[in-house]
Amino acid sequence: MKLFLNSEEKMSEKSTYREYDVLTVEDLSDKSELSKLLIEMQGESFLYVLSFESLRISTAQMSKLFDLLDAAHVELVFLNETTDFSMYLRKICQAEIKSITYRTKKGIDNARTQGVVGGRPKTPKKTQEKIRELYYSRKLSLKQIAEKCNVSIATVYKYSKIS
Repeated sequence: MKLFLNSEEKMSEKSTYREYDVLTVEDLSDKSELSKLLIEMQGESFLYVLSFESLRISTAQMSKLFDLLDAAHVELVFLNETTDFSMYLRKICQAEIKSITYRTKKGIDNARTQGVVGGRPKTPKKTQEKIRELYYSRKLSLKQIAEKCNVSIATVYKYSKIS
């Protein structure tokens, strides 16, 4: 049986948790650390955690953790909790994600109605023309044109192919 502990957590009563293999992970919000945990969990059915607080992740990250554990067929069990609230926790996490998504979309829509244009700024017409002029003069490479116009090579390629 595997018991998760974060790197700062100390097992107060080691004798109580003697039957567990202890997994220590720095930060579950880090994808590489989460992957490391899932690799360690191969072949396990349960991931035991002392408490919800010991995970130290947001509700959105908790939702991702639940999805990953579901995909690996691993169930999350909190040892220091008297009741199993993981089902409720999942629902709260999903509701929080929906709420964040809604607020984000609403904010973007409000910004658009006020005239704010999102995304990367367009390359100025002068720069587009300069790229085409330098490209068709055949004196410089794409890399040199990109450096001269202060744009990426992909931008040079994009505007050099437009006639």
